[in-house]
Amino acid sequence: MKAILIDSVSKTAAETEYDGTLDDLYRLLECACVDYVCLNDDNGMFVDDEGLLNEHHRRGFVIETEDGRSLVSKGLVSGSDRDGNAADTTMTVDQVAAIVTFLDRPRAASDA
Repeated sequence: MKAILIDSVSKTAAETEYDGTLDDLYRLLECACVDYVCLNDDNGMFVDDEGLLNEHHRRGFVIETEDGRSLVSKGLVSGSDRDGNAADTTMTVDQVAAIVTFLDRPRAASDA
């Protein structure tokens, strides 16, 4: 399914394919534990739940959510169907890029 991968190291947001499995999330996000952040009624973002703890994931981004979360590493924007299952995102790369601000400096452990 269509998804958008946010990469804080390369500072990019790009369309990608996601097969809907946890293993594919781990592969795309390069992590072993994920969390979900709601973006709007039809889309959310999977993130590395331990991103702040991993030394190699100190670069981050801020995404405009209701609580203005700061996140690190990578994020995968995905849509969801009426039953809460992953589906094609309804957002475009431009829409995602408009709500993401990449941090200019590596995050320090004290920033967590």
